[in-house]
Amino acid sequence: MSIASCGSQRSFQAHDVCPENAWPITRRPSQEDGRGRIVMLTPAGRDLIDRAFTDHMDNEHQLLEVLTPSEAASLEALLATWLRRVESLPSQEAL
Repeated sequence: MSIASCGSQRSFQAHDVCPENAWPITRRPSQEDGRGRIVMLTPAGRDLIDRAFTDHMDNEHQLLEVLTPSEAASLEALLATWLRRVESLPSQEAL
């Protein structure tokens, strides 16, 4: 069973349909609050995230390499302005 097939639906409890070792995470009860769980990536989960991040960065570089240096600088400035404005919104407005 793939991780995607286990985790793609939010309408069910994943632990009811997926074996624990099919997930790239481990869960354990919180020592501070018995109601909570501590969720951690397994070594395989870290590898999965590392590969996904690398693939994402490669894709981003491919998308941006079609821009001239001037266009890339303009895009960077525009995105920086947008980010500052979004980050200054009250949290419920940013959504």
